[in-house]
Amino acid sequence: MRNLSAFQPQQIIIGTQYAGSNDNYENTGTTTNGANVGQSFQIPSDATVYAFGIWGSRGNAASGTFKVELLSGSYAGSVIATTGTLTTTSTLSTYGSPAWNSISFTTPVALTGATTYYLKLTVLSGSATDEIRWSEDTTSPSYAFGVGYTNGSATANDRSFIVYLSSPTTSTKAYYPLNGNSNDFSGNTNT
Repeated sequence: MRNLSAFQPQQIIIGTQYAGSNDNYENTGTTTNGANVGQSFQIPSDATVYAFGIWGSRGNAASGTFKVELLSGSYAGSVIATTGTLTTTSTLSTYGSPAWNSISFTTPVALTGATTYYLKLTVLSGSATDEIRWSEDTTSPSYAFGVGYTNGSATANDRSFIVYLSSPTTSTKAYYPLNGNSNDFSGNTNT
């Protein structure tokens, strides 16, 4: 995994983070949910993506591998960045202890603002039914710039994620979703 401290001077953090509303998780294995779950999102302006985070953990029977792809056009669209193959047990937090899990792409990628992109997590090997658990909000999903996906189909729920960006026009602040339930990132900063 990439050391994110190298990106601190121009780091922006955007995404959806539902404080207190991660009321469910999707069990994903090599056969469950078509082996993939995801989330679409937009960034407010042109920037480079270095990494992302998901709120979740490895599953109870985790023993395998997975990858996450960043796609454009659609959930089944063109792969523009990938993590490569990752080991579940060394990449994600312990079963029963969900946390923010930061994961880097093998190569940073430039994204265009106000364009929809897709994070797609695919289980490659391991448990057939419980390799990875990515938390989702089933109570009050309110992320206005994307939706969750299960087995290639959009759902009514939003998954918890953060996308780590760097932009040459950004000051040295990190922006976070307000109170975890807002799509307005302008007033909640950490320098």
